[in-house]
Amino acid sequence: MLFPMIRSDFSLASGYEYHKQALLSVPLTVLAGRQDYTDIEEVEFWAKETTGEVDIHYFDGGHFFVNDYRSEVLDRIKKTLIAY
Repeated sequence: MLFPMIRSDFSLASGYEYHKQALLSVPLTVLAGRQDYTDIEEVEFWAKETTGEVDIHYFDGGHFFVNDYRSEVLDRIKKTLIAY
């Protein structure tokens, strides 16, 4: 049951190529798991994609940190939406 989802994730990741586009002009809130990336600076590259403010929040855990920090993630999303 999980295999098709995992296969889709790997398929997307392996075929992805970054193409520079026009900068966004909106604020970004980035949520990331500290153990999800081998290089945490990859998360901070989001700041180069907008002229707006970038607010990065790290959570312990890997790719599925949202499962372990569900209430904190939802709280962060709620606070972000209320602010804008």
